[in-house]
Amino acid sequence: MIYTGVDNLKNGFHCAAVDRADVEKYGYHPLLFDSPVVTPWTENNLVPFRWFRNTGKRSNVLLLFSPGWARPNLRLEKEFCARLMRGGIDAGLLCVPYHQERAPRGSYSGEYFISPHLYLTIENFRQYVAEIRLLIQYMRKQYDYVGIIGMSSGGFQAGLAITAEPVHFYFPLITGAKLGSILWESKITGSIKRVLIDRGIGKCDANRIWAVADLLYVGCHTKAMHIKQYISLYDQVVPTRYQYMLWEVYGRPEKMELECAHVSVAFFMNKIADDMIEYVKCKTSI
Repeated sequence: MIYTGVDNLKNGFHCAAVDRADVEKYGYHPLLFDSPVVTPWTENNLVPFRWFRNTGKRSNVLLLFSPGWARPNLRLEKEFCARLMRGGIDAGLLCVPYHQERAPRGSYSGEYFISPHLYLTIENFRQYVAEIRLLIQYMRKQYDYVGIIGMSSGGFQAGLAITAEPVHFYFPLITGAKLGSILWESKITGSIKRVLIDRGIGKCDANRIWAVADLLYVGCHTKAMHIKQYISLYDQVVPTRYQYMLWEVYGRPEKMELECAHVSVAFFMNKIADDMIEYVKCKTSI
């Protein structure tokens, strides 16, 4: 996807010309902004942002969507955001560093984001948290209510961002706490685990190194006013017990338990979107 833009929006945002068929299909406004963290990869320093805004009656609520790791595309997330928009809630779909359009040439989506380089991974988390915070700060000036959805690994950074930025809503979605253990036990991180073992790094080491970014320790400082969590009961990617661990960190908020595994949550996304719409409307004046 190729972007061309002009500096005609304040606060560093630009209009972006993208795949028009995609824009028309999902009904979003394509924007770009400069990442507040500069990296050696130029592809990674310009952030695509898809803003799902109702063209009729304007919503006074926006939910940002933070996707998961190594997603080859964002079709599922676009469908989800479009459903929120049709339900009267605006949405903003983020692009994670080193993913999709931001992947450095020759890499797969997400290859550089979570990797055997544990300290670089922390730096990447820092970059993404900075981007989420920038968007929350900007959107608070546009909406009466701002919230965020953190799906899978996207919940790690979304949860970190809202320890610094107040939001009205947080929806952790098939995400969890205790990062090193999740890495060690997840069905999709075996190659990273093997490299770490070859380097003499164990699960306890990974947990210690990643503790600075682990909601197990800092999630209690969340500034979210309302939290509802969505837990996949048969998950082997973010193992279910670590999702419940995060639920405990947040003080056992409202939750929806889903009869699915990690990938099969795709069959529940409409149900989840409709539940979020109902939850938000119950808590606001819309």
